[in-house]
Amino acid sequence: MKRIIITMAFLAIGLSSYSQLGVRLGLNSAGAIAQDIETQRRTVPLIGLSWDFKIKDKLHFVPAAMLAEKALLSQELFYANGLYLDVPLVLKYFTGKHTEKGFYLQGGPSINFNLVDLHEELLEEPTASHKVDLALLGGLGYHFGRKFAVGLDFSLGLIDPSKQGSLPEFRYFNQYLYLSYTFGKRNKEITE
Repeated sequence: MKRIIITMAFLAIGLSSYSQLGVRLGLNSAGAIAQDIETQRRTVPLIGLSWDFKIKDKLHFVPAAMLAEKALLSQELFYANGLYLDVPLVLKYFTGKHTEKGFYLQGGPSINFNLVDLHEELLEEPTASHKVDLALLGGLGYHFGRKFAVGLDFSLGLIDPSKQGSLPEFRYFNQYLYLSYTFGKRNKEITE
């Protein structure tokens, strides 16, 4: 855990001259799509960082790091539950005339690292956690100016964690609703 925090700190410092650093705060609605189980969602707080790299006027590359819970639960019983570091690597496209105010669309892959298994005492069966999950992420949002934005993203896991346990086949999904605040001005650009 300490290595991840130190690595993220060095990345934030190193990337700051090429990007704009942002903070995300909001809600994460975690759940799963499963066979033979009627699943429920679990809504928990979301916190994260993002880096915005301008590629062209309306096209940006925006990697992020967010702490997100993932859960497979049914009737308040946890079958699998963990705290993940989600690292979406998305392209953001601004639909308006400029990138300071207006709507945007974004999408791309997400690499999700399991940091901690949660609520093991509530599990009816052995946990089906896995160390890394790959997901597809898509979303939309609105920039209110240079600093503030609101976003809604949907992420669907591509790896079936049930292969590591006796659970039915399932895929994690997350819906992120967040407010983003961006610090400073971009000092350099990837392309000119």
